[in-house]
Amino acid sequence: MQGYFWDGLIHWFRATLVREVPSTRPLEPFEVVDNPQKVVDAIFKYYEHRAFGLSAEGQEILLRL
Repeated sequence: MQGYFWDGLIHWFRATLVREVPSTRPLEPFEVVDNPQKVVDAIFKYYEHRAFGLSAEGQEILLRL
């Protein structure tokens, strides 16, 4: 997005922070989303690829954030 509010911070994350912090997902350790449903989807996607999952109660709590 042109003129996106967070561009400077995102550039710093990619140029500086990502180089300094080890990640299991080296190409893209974070994701920028701009609507509530995408945020919830990104959270669930994150936990799908971990050795543990969210309980039904945990999922419900995330939906209410």
